[in-house]
Amino acid sequence: ESPQAPKLLGKTDTEIRIETQKGQEYSIDNGSTWQDGGSFSNLTPAKEYQIIGRVKATSENQAGKASSPLQVKTKAGPP
Repeated sequence: ESPQAPKLLGKTDTEIRIETQKGQEYSIDNGSTWQDGGSFSNLTPAKEYQIIGRVKATSENQAGKASSPLQVKTKAGPP
């Protein structure tokens, strides 16, 4: 079973922050890389990103299925 889509906490032109859940990890590059934290920085202004979550792998279990994506567009940068 996959977790719910991540929830947005805030965004700027170069950063997206999501609410994190214990035992889960998150990806902004379609699962190529995963991180525990809910902050994604050094992003491109005015670009749409998709963030997914999953239950982390443990010594007893494999990583879970990815959640539905949270679609977020960063704010436009300064003119």
